[in-house]
Amino acid sequence: MGLMATSYLSLNLSWTWEFIWNSICLIRVTSLLYVLVAVARSRCSLYFKSFISRDLYSMKLFFVTYVRSLLEIASPVLNPISQPLINKLESVQRFFTNKIPTCSFLPYKRRLDNLNLDSLQKRRQVADLMFVYSIINGSTNTSLYPYLTIAPPSVTRGHDLRIIRPLFNLANSNQNLISRISFIWNKLPISILSSQSKLT
Repeated sequence: MGLMATSYLSLNLSWTWEFIWNSICLIRVTSLLYVLVAVARSRCSLYFKSFISRDLYSMKLFFVTYVRSLLEIASPVLNPISQPLINKLESVQRFFTNKIPTCSFLPYKRRLDNLNLDSLQKRRQVADLMFVYSIINGSTNTSLYPYLTIAPPSVTRGHDLRIIRPLFNLANSNQNLISRISFIWNKLPISILSSQSKLT
């Protein structure tokens, strides 16, 4: 009876500590993302206060160089999965592209097409895929063992580089890189995953 009580207590304590740790990490990531958005918006405002030019090329170059690069800092780590945070990051690009004269009042997707830009969410997704590719390909010294696990080869189910998605008790734990990217990675054709360069 005492052994069962001890096991039950230790199980609950471990779950509690997992919950606390994940909550702390999520709060820190969320706070940092809000700071990045605030700084990015201030840089957008700085452009409109400091530059007279509203030339499409100049505005796009400024945004890509000084604003978008800030929002993409450490994106494999700071990549939110909650829609409110995704929208918060995307709102910076929505705001700035709407200020470009030839794109004002156009739908957001149309603006991106006209400017030949991708959404920030898509770019973070691509950054995740490239990072995992670098790890599996061995072109980076980073290791995610034992969390990054390749599924055993199968004749009937997909390619031989399928990632096993880790199972967690808490929804917040799905924020991690492998949980985010495994489904998309496993859907990619083997011709892309076995290429010799990330650019192909």
